[in-house]
Amino acid sequence: MDIFWREIPNLSQPNQGLVSGITRVDAYSVDNEDLCDYISRREQVYEQIAHLLTKRGYEVDRDFQGSEDGEAVIYRRGGREEWNLLMHMDPIFVEEAPLDEQLLAEWIAPHLLPEA
Repeated sequence: MDIFWREIPNLSQPNQGLVSGITRVDAYSVDNEDLCDYISRREQVYEQIAHLLTKRGYEVDRDFQGSEDGEAVIYRRGGREEWNLLMHMDPIFVEEAPLDEQLLAEWIAPHLLPEA
């Protein structure tokens, strides 16, 4: 048995980041210059997806915070037990999601499971 020990900085404390000038947002590192815009856009896209899917009869939530792949949008058809992964809220989610409702609906459509 091999044991590898590496002390990890406490990211809850100021100036304990892994790289100077970078802040960790969930599982991803974001340049401090882009941090406010990144977080704002990430939340805006989540809220728009949640609104869009809720209008279509889905329940929407977030899960997997702290996981290797980071936080994700999950959904289920109202009244069903089983939750489904829509997509992780990674940098591609932030950068590529369109803000127009119709384009956003088209962007997420391939990630939705077909209706049973």
